Amino acid sequence: MAPAQAGLWDRAVNSLSDEDKRAIDFSRTGNKSAILSDVLGLAEQKREICMQKGWRYTRKNGDVVIVRDVCEKLIKWVSKFKEVGDVAVHYDPAHASLPWAAVRFFLQVSMNDVQTFGAMAEGLELVSSQITRCTLYEQLYLSKAAAVASDLELALLRLYTTILVYLAGARRYYAKGTLRRLGASLIDTSDSVHASLAKIAVEHDQVERCTRLFDSEQSQDISTGVNRIQASVDGLAADLNSLKVDTSTSQEVKYQALRTILTSLEQPILRAGNQLSDLHINLQKEQRRKVLSWLSNVRYREHHRSSFAAVMPGSCAWLQQKSEYIDWKSSSISSILWVHGIPGSGKSKLVSTIIQSLLSSKTNSIATSAVAYFYCARDAAEPQRADPDQVMRAVLKQLACFDTSEPIHPAVLREYDKRQRDADEDGLDPFQLSLQDCLDLVLEITDQKPAVIVLDALDECNRLRRHELLQALRNIVQKSTNLVKVMVSSRDDADIVCRLNNVPNVYIRSDDNRDDLNRYIDTELEKAICEQRLLKGRVPEGLRVLILRTLKERASGM
Repeated sequence: MAPAQAGLWDRAVNSLSDEDKRAIDFSRTGNKSAILSDVLGLAEQKREICMQKGWRYTRKNGDVVIVRDVCEKLIKWVSKFKEVGDVAVHYDPAHASLPWAAVRFFLQVSMNDVQTFGAMAEGLELVSSQITRCTLYEQLYLSKAAAVASDLELALLRLYTTILVYLAGARRYYAKGTLRRLGASLIDTSDSVHASLAKIAVEHDQVERCTRLFDSEQSQDISTGVNRIQASVDGLAADLNSLKVDTSTSQEVKYQALRTILTSLEQPILRAGNQLSDLHINLQKEQRRKVLSWLSNVRYREHHRSSFAAVMPGSCAWLQQKSEYIDWKSSSISSILWVHGIPGSGKSKLVSTIIQSLLSSKTNSIATSAVAYFYCARDAAEPQRADPDQVMRAVLKQLACFDTSEPIHPAVLREYDKRQRDADEDGLDPFQLSLQDCLDLVLEITDQKPAVIVLDALDECNRLRRHELLQALRNIVQKSTNLVKVMVSSRDDADIVCRLNNVPNVYIRSDDNRDDLNRYIDTELEKAICEQRLLKGRVPEGLRVLILRTLKERASGM
């Protein structure tokens, strides 16, 4: 069934001023599939250019954006939009060809100034995400009868209109020559373009509110219908009708497929890096082992397995719902996220779930960001876990070669060979890398691929030298030409607070862990009773309730 309004984009065009209508008269040569193919090809070309030139641009607020990552996102939105067309066979996105033609137009414009292109690319990425997401909303919601459908339709119309106003303003701005853009009129025009982008975000929020209301309304209808079915079998036919159950299997398959696409929009993009496997670097197994052992012999994989194994299934998910975490993970800005809290607040367990999520994404994807992690600890049996040099060596080792299917990065091999030759003259083992040596090599690696680095329990690191480690992480974030995300967890030690108080952060409060902790107490008490470890399993219900209440009240989120 086609959406209730198949011409929302056309209606948005009709609401524009004559000046804006003239500005958005983009060529729509080629059919809709050709336009999308053009956009995809152009975005891929721009991504390659950005990778080769290491383009970054600085926003007005000082944030440095990795431009190739913006192009990666744009490619994702185009691909997802094409998926919608493949699933919704009766959907004709011709009415959306205008905004895609606009995206194609801007990508065809030759821009050698990174600041200009970077700002334009961010705007196009935002527009592309809205086109794709809202096309799904039209398919999923506007074809169904619901009280909020008219509100959603109006919200979509306002959003589409705002997007077209932005595109019109952007065309007038970028149509000016470089010198004219740098002239006196630049400030007024560029500010107007940025204001339109801000309005798009506002209208998008209104659309999201409508979809949430729609989902809530549908859930209530289903719940009411189920109750009626249970109360009266005789009313089954009427109840099914009130529930608007679609008896068509193909329609249900289509609906679920569109839902899957919508959910997938929240998944991280595959940030491609240069594939070193093309270099066909062949090392004998023993030689490879020597290089990796020289880099680091810290058993970081065992530390992760041990930490993650202690996490109760389904717990610690709240951190990934925090806006600070979502922004850190999804933005095209290299940055540090600081997760901090009092001792015993569950920082390491939270971090282990993040690391596991990153590792799972890497395992299930090709050419994703490199991932490195480290669990710091003050442990007499493993003193290297508190040594900043050892931390950086372990990070470098993972970035240089995460698993046996990958070749070791040539920059690391060159450094090892050089030191091995020097050491051979004296019959010694090659000298190990310093923290600065590791930093230089990490920067060389992140010139070729994006990376994510996660460090747990920084406060457990050598107090006299951990500032060096923090500064190295800052340098990686600030100097890498590719996107680099760093997450650090710690207690609120004064020196760490001083150095991280200006970065995005998540403070762990007792309420954050409350649901996880209550579930853990329920589970463990039940297990203790079943295994007869508590009062030989003979625990009266009243005592059981008292134990649960007391433990939960006194736990205070720890």
